[in-house]
Amino acid sequence: MEKKLLLLGILRKQDMHGYLLNHMLDQDVTLPITLKKSNAYKILKTMEADGWITQREERHGNRPFRQVYSITKEGQNAFDDLVRKNLADYPGPEFPSLVAYKYLEGLSARESLELLENRREKIASRLEEINSAISPIQDMQTAKLDKHRDLSLNDVDDKSKLDANNLEGKQDSTQNLSMDILDFLSNYYTGEIDWIDELIYGLRGKLS
Repeated sequence: MEKKLLLLGILRKQDMHGYLLNHMLDQDVTLPITLKKSNAYKILKTMEADGWITQREERHGNRPFRQVYSITKEGQNAFDDLVRKNLADYPGPEFPSLVAYKYLEGLSARESLELLENRREKIASRLEEINSAISPIQDMQTAKLDKHRDLSLNDVDDKSKLDANNLEGKQDSTQNLSMDILDFLSNYYTGEIDWIDELIYGLRGKLS
């Protein structure tokens, strides 16, 4: 359900060809789940059969044809239903990466320490990506506050102001949600690093 919701949510914002869609799935640090290219195409095909999305061929210049995906009215309705179901249900999170911790005692303290230090580096790298994504959003929000503060209400007519405020309001809402997700992920990875640091400290004590 979550993977369909994710794909519909992306297509809800704009039509998208497969390469760009997969690039977003691979690069967007705010995505809470992993969706591989092969699996994404299978889900897209299923949703097309269900009438939730359509695809068409487009070509620009001499470039090869590419498939462009669009959400349908039925897909929008399905998206709304999936959001409601996802928020209403809470099956509980799973942490497959924690299974190995249960059996650390099966390894030597030295090997466990080396593996945990390597894992810590990977988590720290992920945390750095998250925090790097936070800064541009904060800068944009600061710039908008400065813009509103400096804007004279007499410079534009009421309709223009209303249209601009509505557009910026939608953008601000999206940015605020992205910030909330990034803050959650940042706190999660920070907590995991703190926990691993405690394990590392204990193992170093055994080896000293």
